[in-house]
Amino acid sequence: MLYKNAYKQLCSLSTTFLLIFFLSANFYGAPGDLDLSFGSGGKVITPITLNSQDYAQSVAIQSDGKIVAAGYNGNGPNGNSAAFAVVRYNTNGSLDTTFNGTGKVITPIGFVSRAISVAIQSDGRIVAAGYTINGANHDFAVVRYNSNGSLDTSFNGTGKKLSLRLAFLLTLLFR
Repeated sequence: MLYKNAYKQLCSLSTTFLLIFFLSANFYGAPGDLDLSFGSGGKVITPITLNSQDYAQSVAIQSDGKIVAAGYNGNGPNGNSAAFAVVRYNTNGSLDTTFNGTGKVITPIGFVSRAISVAIQSDGRIVAAGYTINGANHDFAVVRYNSNGSLDTSFNGTGKKLSLRLAFLLTLLFR
């Protein structure tokens, strides 16, 4: 029940990316306390675009301490389409404007595209993985960004890669 209530509360904040950072034992305060030096009271809420439903799905910390969150931006009417969304924050929770000029980047792939996970490569490139839907087809999708937020065109010529059809893969798995 506690999980269900927490999920409902999180969904009520679904129109923005929400990051909350807690103190570790290395900082002042008890472990698990909010880090009040981060954002506003230990929290950052970031709208990706106006009048959209935005969801953070994964977070990675760069070697310089900057925070990268990935998810999706529901940029269509009534949230019926979506695109990968990646946001980079400075260590204090402010948007890192060296990343795409705004700290945010939106990457449409198909009609509905959602980043589910993010990783930072040792060279600073950012990899977001998820899926895209084009009509009846569900495809795996991977996007690689340069450290400045631009698409890394050395990755598949476009910075984007679609893979096996998800429906086909599920068919193989459940035979």
